[in-house]
Amino acid sequence: MRMLDNVIDINYYAVRKARDSNVKHRPVGLGIMGFQDCLHLLRVPYASQEAVEFADRSMEAIAYFSYWASTELAEERGRYASYQGSLLGSRHPAAGHAASCCARSAEGTSTSTWRSRWTGRPAIRN
Repeated sequence: MRMLDNVIDINYYAVRKARDSNVKHRPVGLGIMGFQDCLHLLRVPYASQEAVEFADRSMEAIAYFSYWASTELAEERGRYASYQGSLLGSRHPAAGHAASCCARSAEGTSTSTWRSRWTGRPAIRN
């Protein structure tokens, strides 16, 4: 997240409106490179339900850790300008979107256990 956030500041924008929007909203794009390679190593057919479940778990982990890294960046650098009123802002009707996104999984893993599951560190108590 830190590197992608830095790209927003150092990127060249041919259109002023695009620059202003990116600086205000700080959007980044995330995904999985080598998804098919992972499935191949796991011996999971690409068009199988197991592949869909792997994709779900993988993206859930990416979502959780990107939200986590974003909160750490916000503590260090401050919130992005349009945070208040956004989907993740505390006063928006969809507040908690990040938590609800990460709370579901095929195994029923809750958000509170993701940190310990993926990092070995204790779960964070709200």
